[in-house]
Amino acid sequence: MATTTFDRHQPAAKSRDVNERDDRRSSERQSQFALPRGLVGHAAGWIMAVKNRPMNRLAVELLDPDPADRILEIGIGAGAALQMLARRAGPGRIAGVDPSATMLKQARWRNRRAVAAGVVELRQADAARLPFDDGSFAKVFAVNSFHLWPAPLAGLAEARRVLTPGGMLLLALRMSLAKPTCFSAPGLTEAQVQHAAQLAQHAGFQDVRLLRRRAGRQTTCLLAWC
Repeated sequence: MATTTFDRHQPAAKSRDVNERDDRRSSERQSQFALPRGLVGHAAGWIMAVKNRPMNRLAVELLDPDPADRILEIGIGAGAALQMLARRAGPGRIAGVDPSATMLKQARWRNRRAVAAGVVELRQADAARLPFDDGSFAKVFAVNSFHLWPAPLAGLAEARRVLTPGGMLLLALRMSLAKPTCFSAPGLTEAQVQHAAQLAQHAGFQDVRLLRRRAGRQTTCLLAWC
């Protein structure tokens, strides 16, 4: 007659397995927002376009673009901020980079008329390796993507390199919630924002300022000049 041995550690092992699966799923969700790919990444892009809309509007307001401006966005996502810029700035030079081919496809579709007209230029690249010459832009910005840069200091140094003397950097940073839920979008702590400001100074930026605004959620805009 077969017997079954009761293992008092079995429930704990099962619990660990469940937790590990949950962690893997959470990591996969986060990675799809960091580097969207495939059908899931396509959906993530549309979610970001909606969630980041207030922050995109704030960024465009602070950039205050005019037709003579040359502006670069790092981490374009679905291209929603570029679309706002193109509509407001007119026939200036607007460029955007993103490491995700899935996001570039969405951004090209969203900005297809501006791309066809030569107003918007899109390239696949990350923040630490910008495919532009020194002093190519008057303004560089990023909306809710700085925390995803794999090498923040290198990315900030690259942003400074492609800016003209006196050019402006804008980082729109979503702040963390005091009591986040499982459905809350992640955000930065005050300590992380202060660290970002220090990194900007280390990268050679001058007159670094922090502007607090409400854009859907509490948002800190880091402004700095070359």
